[in-house]
Amino acid sequence: MDTELKPLIHCGLCKTTLKDPRNLPCLHTFCRSCIDDDIKKRNKSETSRTYYCPICSRVTKFPNDVTMKHWGEHLPQNKLASNVIDGYNLKTGKVNCKPCNRKQKSAPATQWCIKCKEPLCDACVESHSSFKTTMGHEITDLAKLKNQPLKELLIPPPCEEHQEDLDHYCYDHKEFVCNSCKASTHRSCKSVFLVSVHAERIRNDSKTLAHSLGQHERNAKILLENRESEKEMLEVTKSKLKEQIMSVRGKINDILTKYENQCLKEVDDICLKEKQVLDTDVQGVQEFITRHTTCTVF
Repeated sequence: MDTELKPLIHCGLCKTTLKDPRNLPCLHTFCRSCIDDDIKKRNKSETSRTYYCPICSRVTKFPNDVTMKHWGEHLPQNKLASNVIDGYNLKTGKVNCKPCNRKQKSAPATQWCIKCKEPLCDACVESHSSFKTTMGHEITDLAKLKNQPLKELLIPPPCEEHQEDLDHYCYDHKEFVCNSCKASTHRSCKSVFLVSVHAERIRNDSKTLAHSLGQHERNAKILLENRESEKEMLEVTKSKLKEQIMSVRGKINDILTKYENQCLKEVDDICLKEKQVLDTDVQGVQEFITRHTTCTVF
């Protein structure tokens, strides 16, 4: 089994292939019996109307008119997982006859109707080949499907009301419909197209979206490169500004040192001149005192 498909068809509780797969709102899928058992184990009272996903803990709220034992039944079926499981069962040959299942019987299938996309047992193959509407259908041995691509073996679910192929899509109601639905409940809808047309629209929308996302991605890369370049330029500018500031600071220091030395020299010169004047005055006063003292003695 493909590794990437394991999460799709394996139960999150029992870790085996899903049986009657049911979805929670978080899209985690479990076997119907597993989810029933886990609900009973984790919810002890009918008054509780909530259940937490065992994987992501997202809460699921159930209507008041649904009893706890029917919570699992109330959850929607994961039809995609069921189809993938049926496809793998077809490739391994472990599948029952579909017409017999509808008659509440069980018989191993041996053949595959390419037109109806249904497995058939030998008895149903004989009946299938005898009816006017199906006698021209191509029947192949089930063993030949072993090497067929899985996508060619997936059986799309039929309309639940008319059991016909859902081969149209109603844009007004956003749902797939069969021919009978189109002619009855959707006859007044203005936008009902074949599934192939709807698929082509989706492909075109996807291409447009992919192109737009690609353009946004390219713009984002250009913006990222610009921002990285601007970051580098910012670092260079910061370094240059620091160098300029340090250079100005150095020049200012040189000027201040020069004026400091000049001021100190001027102070020394002024002090020296004043000292000389004072020394001269002191000497004159001393000489005056000496002469005055001599005259007094005589």
